[in-house]
Amino acid sequence: MPTRPEVNYPPFSYADDPWIPSVSGGDLRIRLIELQPLGQQSPATPLQCRVFWTPLGTHPPFKALSYAWGIGPPSSKCLVEDKYLLITPSLEVALQHVRHESEPIILWVDQISINQSDNNEKNEQVANMSQIYRSASEVIVWLGPAADGSDEFMEAFIRISNVVAEADFAKYLYMDGLLEILGRIFGKVDPTDPETIKFHKLVDTVACLADERILKGFAALTKRPWFSRVWAVQEYALAKTATFMCGKKTIPAEEAQLTREILEEAMDRMSPELRSLTLPLRNSPMELFLNASMYRKNFESGINAALPLYYLLVFLHVDHDMQATNACDNIYAILGLATDVEQLGLQADYSVKDRADLVFARTTRAIIGAKSGEILAMVKHPKLRPKLPSWVPDFTSKLDMSWAEGSIVGAPVLFNASGSYEGGLNPTTDELTLGVMGCVVDEIEDMGDVWNDEKTLLEIGHGLATAAPKISLHNKEALIKDFDTIDDASQVEIGGVPYTHQPYLEFLAQIESFCEQSAAKDCPIYATPERREEAIWRIPVGDAEKDEKSGRVRATSLSATSYALCKHNFIFMRDYRSLFVSELREAIARWETQEATKLPWRYRTRMRWMGGKRPFITKEGYVGLGPKCMQAGDLVVVLGLATLPYVVRRVDGEPGKFHLLGECYCDGIMDGEIVDKREKTEFLFV
Repeated sequence: MPTRPEVNYPPFSYADDPWIPSVSGGDLRIRLIELQPLGQQSPATPLQCRVFWTPLGTHPPFKALSYAWGIGPPSSKCLVEDKYLLITPSLEVALQHVRHESEPIILWVDQISINQSDNNEKNEQVANMSQIYRSASEVIVWLGPAADGSDEFMEAFIRISNVVAEADFAKYLYMDGLLEILGRIFGKVDPTDPETIKFHKLVDTVACLADERILKGFAALTKRPWFSRVWAVQEYALAKTATFMCGKKTIPAEEAQLTREILEEAMDRMSPELRSLTLPLRNSPMELFLNASMYRKNFESGINAALPLYYLLVFLHVDHDMQATNACDNIYAILGLATDVEQLGLQADYSVKDRADLVFARTTRAIIGAKSGEILAMVKHPKLRPKLPSWVPDFTSKLDMSWAEGSIVGAPVLFNASGSYEGGLNPTTDELTLGVMGCVVDEIEDMGDVWNDEKTLLEIGHGLATAAPKISLHNKEALIKDFDTIDDASQVEIGGVPYTHQPYLEFLAQIESFCEQSAAKDCPIYATPERREEAIWRIPVGDAEKDEKSGRVRATSLSATSYALCKHNFIFMRDYRSLFVSELREAIARWETQEATKLPWRYRTRMRWMGGKRPFITKEGYVGLGPKCMQAGDLVVVLGLATLPYVVRRVDGEPGKFHLLGECYCDGIMDGEIVDKREKTEFLFV
């Protein structure tokens, strides 16, 4: 049926059928839209729909749409019966693709289903977002229109996902003891186990199916805006079932996620040419969405005890650049996913939507009050939002993972610098000021350079490779294949080393120097001389080492061995030009043998976790690694509500007030050794 000229349509008004506040959970209503089919009309014909209220408890079947709003104000028109409603162009394109050819489709779409200009309605509807998405029969994840060969990629990706789906490994995603089970299968603990055999056969098959188009297409897909939209995490994780839609191509989201996992496992079995394209598999934002979905579903099935807001914030903002149009939505968008929101007393409040400093401060304070003081480890300076108090993380920016942070919910806590002392929060009259009890460890006397690990990033894949690295020799003319063709006067260069040794050596040298200065001060920091000697290999890795199950554990004598191997190999790389040919042959063999153990790689990996910190020594001789913004005169402190020590700075002219600069590792106090030796005092962080 032809439409009337657009100029004749009056604007749609939510006031014609207004929101009625819910008195109890049982009478909550939601708006749904009935999107009319395309029928015989041109694809350019304006979208047409009907908007209606329905009780959430007795709703008709509907699908929820998850999409990126895009930038700019709403400027596209959608006809709501005989009136027009302005929506964003990105939503218009999404609905054009989602609508059926011949039948109406019932949808919940936040931009239309919630009156965006009514803060009270938004507060209620956002607070119940978890119920809404769990009630949807399906969540359609709209990734955007077809572009740059995405149709061909999706077709190939779907073919591989069908092979993966037939192997039925999705059953492990929501199973108690997942990591232990997968560790046995991935690591071939029992090569005769049928599931292990089937899994590795699948990995080999996928490695053969993967090609340049698949790997480049995957990288392009995960760069689409939806994967950086903070609202999408909750929408995806709460779905009964979700479907990725790109252009007109669709794939079940769970199949796509599992296929990505198998592709990542298969990357070391691919050709060297393809392996260079696999970085997006390792750093894929899809991992964030999979983890959120797994933890939520496992919580609902009783496998996980909880999914606290603190862990969600770590998932979202550590090493990920998640975005929301309104800064406060970086918190509000995941409240429906957290399991401790009621305990924290937090809820969406759009009356303060322009006060991100207040919303972020309230959230941080609530989490600290719930005995999760390690949220302070997310503090980073300088902040992109300069008005934020020093103790409040900037949840609009990508944050760094604490070196002590577990990558798994419920992983054991490594350190407890506060020991048995629990200072708690002190009341303050200003919500932007944090009052806590703690003690001063010592004043910082000197610092080294910032440990910058950017030059070592090329080594990321070294530990995953099945073959040990091999050194190659070159002269000015060509590759040297035979030692007998060179003499002691030859100028040779070494290749094939997967890291740059100089930054590591400089970092270790600064720590060694501070340890020597500490020994000269001879203050009673350590219980025994042997423990003082251990500082030289504990400090560079923050007294932690890699563990296959929990990600990291406290450093053991294995780290001491790894340190010695690392340092030997660094020195060889620095000095090899001074060796005679006979010595060089032996030294290269030793380097290759030591690298084949992967112990040096493990130690270097932990060193890289300390990137962005700088070595320091205090007046009494405490040595550690602290935030790069610290200065001489700053204080190392232990707070009664946190397991890690922190570096703070006095506020000039305001006694008792401090700026919190960030977490630190301080050798000799990480297990509560200092708290009974220092007077307790109040710190007011501003």
